[in-house]
Amino acid sequence: MRISHLIRLMLMCLAGSSALSPVVFAESAAAPSHAILMTFWSNDMTHHGGNPMPGSLDVSAMPVTNPVMQKQLDAIDVLAYAFLRVDAAGDVYFANAAVDLSSADLREYCQQHPAACPHADSAMAGSFSAFARLKNRAHTLRRVASLGGAGSQSSLDNALNHQDELVRSATDPIRQFDLDGIDLDFEPDEFFAAGQGEQYAKLIDALRRALGPTAFISIEVPSDWETLRSLDCPAGQREMTLISMLTPMNRCCRATTTVATASPWLT
Repeated sequence: MRISHLIRLMLMCLAGSSALSPVVFAESAAAPSHAILMTFWSNDMTHHGGNPMPGSLDVSAMPVTNPVMQKQLDAIDVLAYAFLRVDAAGDVYFANAAVDLSSADLREYCQQHPAACPHADSAMAGSFSAFARLKNRAHTLRRVASLGGAGSQSSLDNALNHQDELVRSATDPIRQFDLDGIDLDFEPDEFFAAGQGEQYAKLIDALRRALGPTAFISIEVPSDWETLRSLDCPAGQREMTLISMLTPMNRCCRATTTVATASPWLT
């Protein structure tokens, strides 16, 4: 995630005003009044190697310990596993099976969800299931699966064009691995095309309905002026324009927490 171009948005609104339909949130999903610290763990070992997931397996199939990272978990609220991708049919899949999956995952998850594991023959480390087992000392850590990442224009297009399949396939690993929610970190190469903002709004509404009122949902969108000018927030909420930069869905959250970090990667 390029923090200089993307703003962290927390979709934890009590309600949203939309030209489509109101966001479905229960009263218990009120946004917290305090800042939330969210960061990412990357499965891209080329750029983020040297920070193995605690509980994953090394090349000798021995469990990995990472006491430095384990200690860091006590200082954050939300950890995102980056990144899963979206294929041409709208299925969420593990793009780096050697890091993401283990042989146990092949038996316990991939056999039932083959579209999620297109490169299953290289499964080894099992970092995703190890991620799902992470806890901090206070047992307050929220773990979310992040979709997209750099160069994810095709994942965004696939997600918007096949929303029912995206929601179904995204909720499968969240439920089976007992995660706390989802992060949409699509980083498009272009501005939204006509109608894509409205499609994105529908997708988020559908994810909220599928995951329930207490699930964590966050998104990233470009913070460029073209996106800002497309917003139609009520007067008095202009100071909150970085909260709902989804063009042109005419949506502003009235109770939202914004989280941005200078160094988004857990290192």
